[in-house]
Amino acid sequence: MKKLFTPAINLMNNLSYSRKFIVIGGLSLLALLIVSISLISYLSGSISTANQQLTGLHQTQNTSRLIQSLQQHRGISAAVIAGVYNSANGQISVNKKVNDNFLKISSALPFELKKIAKWSTIIEQWKYLNTKGITLELDENFNLHTKLIQNINSLQLRVADYYYLLVMDDLDSYYLTNSYLFTIPITLELLGQARAVGASYLVNKNKKSREKIDKYFSSTIVPLAVFKGNMHKVKRELLSDGEKISAQALIQTIEQHIQLTLDGILADSTSLSSLELYKLSTSAIDIGYQFLDNSLSFTLSNLLKNRVKQANTELIVSIGFSSTLFLIVLYFLIGLYFSTIRSINYLTKVTGKFYGGDLDARVTLYTRDELNSIALGFNEMASSFQNLLIEKEEISTRLLAIIDNSPIGIWFTGTDGRYHFVNKTFCNLVGIEEEDMLNTPSSNLAELLGSEIAHNCLDSDRAALGQDLAHVSYETIPRLNAKPYLLEITKVKLKNTRGKVVGLIGISKDITNKRQQEDDLKLADIVYQNSSEAMMITNINNEIIAINPALSDITGYSTSELIGKDPKIFSSGKQSLQFYQSMWEEIKRTGTWQGEIWNTRKNGDEYPEWLSINTIYDDDGKVFRRIALFSDITEKKKKDALILRQANYDSLTNLPNRRMFIDRLEQEIKVSHRKKQKFALIFIDLDNFKNINDTRGHVFGDQLLTEAGKRITHCVREVDTVARLGGDEFTILLSDLSEIYNVESICQKVLLALSQPFCISKLYTYISASLGVTIYPNDASTTLELLKNADQAMYLAKDLGRNQFCYFTASMQEQAQNKLELMNDLRTAISLNQLAVFYQPIIELQTGIIRKAEALLRWKHPVRGMVSPAEFIPLAEESGLIIEIGDWVFKQTVQHIKECKKQLGLDIQISINKSPVQFRETVSQLDWLTYLTENQLSGKNIVIEITEGLLMNNNTSTMEKLSRLRAADIKLSMDDFGTGYSSLSYLKKFELDYLKIDQSFTKNLAQGSEDMILSEAIITMAQKLGLKVIAEGIETEEQRKLLLDSGCDYGQGYYFSRPIPADDFLQLLARTSEI
Repeated sequence: MKKLFTPAINLMNNLSYSRKFIVIGGLSLLALLIVSISLISYLSGSISTANQQLTGLHQTQNTSRLIQSLQQHRGISAAVIAGVYNSANGQISVNKKVNDNFLKISSALPFELKKIAKWSTIIEQWKYLNTKGITLELDENFNLHTKLIQNINSLQLRVADYYYLLVMDDLDSYYLTNSYLFTIPITLELLGQARAVGASYLVNKNKKSREKIDKYFSSTIVPLAVFKGNMHKVKRELLSDGEKISAQALIQTIEQHIQLTLDGILADSTSLSSLELYKLSTSAIDIGYQFLDNSLSFTLSNLLKNRVKQANTELIVSIGFSSTLFLIVLYFLIGLYFSTIRSINYLTKVTGKFYGGDLDARVTLYTRDELNSIALGFNEMASSFQNLLIEKEEISTRLLAIIDNSPIGIWFTGTDGRYHFVNKTFCNLVGIEEEDMLNTPSSNLAELLGSEIAHNCLDSDRAALGQDLAHVSYETIPRLNAKPYLLEITKVKLKNTRGKVVGLIGISKDITNKRQQEDDLKLADIVYQNSSEAMMITNINNEIIAINPALSDITGYSTSELIGKDPKIFSSGKQSLQFYQSMWEEIKRTGTWQGEIWNTRKNGDEYPEWLSINTIYDDDGKVFRRIALFSDITEKKKKDALILRQANYDSLTNLPNRRMFIDRLEQEIKVSHRKKQKFALIFIDLDNFKNINDTRGHVFGDQLLTEAGKRITHCVREVDTVARLGGDEFTILLSDLSEIYNVESICQKVLLALSQPFCISKLYTYISASLGVTIYPNDASTTLELLKNADQAMYLAKDLGRNQFCYFTASMQEQAQNKLELMNDLRTAISLNQLAVFYQPIIELQTGIIRKAEALLRWKHPVRGMVSPAEFIPLAEESGLIIEIGDWVFKQTVQHIKECKKQLGLDIQISINKSPVQFRETVSQLDWLTYLTENQLSGKNIVIEITEGLLMNNNTSTMEKLSRLRAADIKLSMDDFGTGYSSLSYLKKFELDYLKIDQSFTKNLAQGSEDMILSEAIITMAQKLGLKVIAEGIETEEQRKLLLDSGCDYGQGYYFSRPIPADDFLQLLARTSEI
């Protein structure tokens, strides 16, 4: 029996589960599909047959109606021929029925039936009867109609056969069809023939016709009997779509008609006429055809429709059932497939994961089939296997941990040089990841280690494989941003159980530190022996056990003289016992000490040394050794002393410098504050030292400063401090001040000492000094405030005429504050449009015409009002703002000259005061000559007013600038002549154009007065030198006249006009020019 299934078993064994399910499911579904298709085909055939039968029933209805109309035509034709019926309308109506029925049959008749000869014969017969019918003999007409009706009956049977009406599936349909196609039509045809013959018989009483009638009626007995039998066999009630006529009523009607006809025709005494017989027969025949159409045909049609409906229902049910069954089978097949495949896939997935290393993978199936048993078996096997692997892994892990954490690198390579195992230490030593080492063949080893190291490794591998003893080599491994490793590498052949060499076991040991220690010891010995710093080592008993050569060089002792001795041998005795006690306390507490100490050489010379002592402890924390390092700092101390002096003393006078003086001043403030005592600070500035330094030279000036410093020092006590702050500035700090007159006494001494002639380079020079005095804590309590106060007091002494001393007062502070605020406001005066240029006319005294003007600067302060030039011009010169302000005044003046030319056509000349600071400063400033050129003005329009002090400096740069101005046709005027040195040599040396007589001479001018004599002398001198004279400060007519009479050229002053704004000056020029 098993052999029978061998092919199926072999096939299933060769297929996957998916394909197995496809084969089994496909065969099962195919069988179900074949059965379903067969059933559906059968039902579809039944439905198709029933539908065809319905169509055939409709066609037979048409043929029955045609037969009925032909029978009517036959009867009317017979009646017409017999002369008992003359209605033309009746004939036309019947003819129309026949033609209409022919058209219906022709339009609905299948093409196959039309092709048969019977249909064409029927058509031809009808055409003939329709044309010749009433012209024929009665018998011929009858026979032709009867023949035509028989042919149509034959056609009707062909149509019934074509549409399967002759093969009904159930008995009711069969009996009804038999009655519909055979018994009723035959009976009605016999009645129709009897009607035609009977109508003629009642006219001609032809015996032969009577026999035919009897024959026809007798022939109806059989079909009527069959019809009766059929109706008795039909189990269902006949239906009707019109007037309902039962089969029994039809039979009675036919039988009564036959009996009535027979009785009327056979009885010679009948009163029936041919027409009445025709109508009675027609009525009976019509009832038959009405039954045929309304009952039999409608009932058959209902039966067939019900059969179609039932078949459709059965078809739908069959399709639904088949589909449902198909889907159910398919559903369970798919379910079975997925259930099995899912279990198999899950088993496969878990076993794959387990094989891939996931030892925790287990199978969990929610089934009760054999696959679940397999899964349980797998889980038990996996657990057992996992436990074995865990035990093995634990052993391997412990072993690997031991190897990985070994302080030496360990690896195994095959005979081909490929690495099969490396521990972490080895990877760390060479700086390469384990994965990279294991995945790199020996041919590519250079990519990891570098060509040189790779080459050395392979060479040592070959050497180790070629000898039985261990092979030792050394390799340097470079590291990024670190010192390279030095590895000691040992390689030994590894053999299997059969004694075959399978590779090499390698061991690498980092000997970098060991080698470094060896090198360090060598280096330490070199340093120890060659260091210039003395080194000494003592034991726990403070006995010298080692010294280096430097110690012998410094102390003069040899090694043999010091070994075993106490370091006290070097003591100089300069340090006290407390010093050494403190030193040893710190050494015992911290283990270290360092500091300066004086010791003695072997020859007895004492020297300073910088000593450092460090303690070395043993493993128990006890003192093991002490190391002393020292160096002779004799030269260093000399250099330090020199540096200290250079930092704190003035190199020229050997007096304390600013740094040291500030330090002493701060210390004095602290001491005086603590002791609640006073001290005085004196600020000294040599008068006109700059002039002497510029004229006699810097060397001369330096000697003068040195001598001045000595003289000042001799005027004070030893406890007092004399310092040089820089330049020609000195300070005196008078400590522990008890009485204020002591300050005045010292100030007088200083003034007297400095007023004595200085003989330098065989030249006598005289100077004086201005002194400023401030008292602590009366005037101030801080360093900065004291220096500021003394400075202000010194400037007051200068302002008062120099060669004197002044005390600081509160008003000085107010003046200084006012000066500072005024200077700050002056810095923004130009940008805030607070400055303005006023112009004071200069009159030609001879004509009274305005020829010139002087540009005078005015400052309208928003708070102070008009600020005097005498107040802010010195501030501008002191701060350097005079440069910017002077350039601005020059620009304003040039633009005003242009405006005079433009509006009045006057080529006026305007004087501008230029400060010595403007000539002296080298900072970038406006180029006046270029500005004149840019504004298309000649230098003749400008007069530069300078002071005598500028010419006295005799500065080369200043002289060059004056020469440039002269070369540009700019005129020069000496302002305030007669108030200063008034050296005639300067007037002769420099090419001046104008002399201005100061208003101090003009304001007291009177006939025969001293000022008049001086003014006349100045005018006469100027005329002799070819200079023009301008007198300032003319306020009266008398002054004007006296100056005019003395030959003065020009005059300016309030008598003519006060300084006025630019616009007012333009108007003044306009008025005077009109006059």
